[in-house]
Amino acid sequence: MPGELSSDEICDYFAQLKSGGTRSVTLTGGEPLLRSDLPSVIRVSKEFSFRTYLATNGLLLEDFAERIANAGVDRVSISIDGMFSTHNKLRGIPSAFESAIAGIRKLKSIDGDLDVRIVTTISKDNISEVRRIIDLCNELG
Repeated sequence: MPGELSSDEICDYFAQLKSGGTRSVTLTGGEPLLRSDLPSVIRVSKEFSFRTYLATNGLLLEDFAERIANAGVDRVSISIDGMFSTHNKLRGIPSAFESAIAGIRKLKSIDGDLDVRIVTTISKDNISEVRRIIDLCNELG
């Protein structure tokens, strides 16, 4: 995608981060799952001994779950902005909630010990659903 770092540039930045004492990196975006080479980026990050975290909207997570888990990601954080229609409305995508939840479930089925987190920005649009989001987190483990 235009404006993205190349694989070589990422490797160079990882080397600079390592020499500066960095111990962890978070891969975010935009949407990191749009990078077809994301599993390779994760593996390179692990070669530098970084704890490697991924922040995603979850739309493509189900398709990428096995590849990113096998690449060695340490944590995946998925944005959930509300329950069902609230999340879908805020994201502007009719099945965004369902896609994110399916991705979380697939990740957990591949590696039950993987650190999977739901992150939520509380606003007037979703404040009434916070308890249900917490219950969802508990249900998903």
